[in-house]
Parts: sequence; structure tokens; C-alpha cells
Amino acid sequence: DGDQHYIDNVINDGIATWIDTSSSAIGRKYARCDQKGIPFAIAVDFQTQKDKTVTLRERDTTQPQIRVKISELYELVADLSRGKKKWKNVLNKYPHHTEQAI
Repeated sequence: DGDQHYIDNVINDGIATWIDTSSSAIGRKYARCDQKGIPFAIAVDFQTQKDKTVTLRERDTTQPQIRVKISELYELVADLSRGKKKWKNVLNKYPHHTEQAI
């Protein structure tokens, strides 16, 4: 798909990643990320296909989660990972994700 390169940028630019392709529930996947010490989790879901956004979750606060356009994902995750942006400031810019619209 045309948006895959945005996700590939995160994977290929020295930002450590772990991809969980299991059929586990999202809560279990988030728990695995937390156990591994992963600071930000990205969830690609059914809504992603509809509006080209993903859910981004920060490990230490866990709530609220936000919806981010795939085209903005790489820069945002890179800036957060490198300390150029703070999660509390990002929360003001992006819509909060409460539940998936199916």
C-alpha cells in the first residue's frame, strides 16, 4: 500500500522497533510492549484503512491514546523518541482515541 513507506521509515531509521503480528487482543499486545520497555506503541487497525490514521500510545501514561495520520507518524515518533517533543504537548495537537469506529 502507498502508506507503507511511512511506517517503513520508522523501522529503518534507527528507531528500535518490535512488531507483534500475533492474533492476541490489543491489550495483551500493549502489555507485551510495556514489558519490553517500549515507550511508544503504534496500532494499525480497521480504522487505519478508512482514514489513514494509526493509534499511538505512550507507555508511561497509557491514556489518552491519540490518532495520528500515517503521513505524520515517522516525524512524530522520531521527535518523541529523541526528546524533541514531549508527550504532554503532543496530546494537545492530535485527537484522542477512545474507541474504534467500525
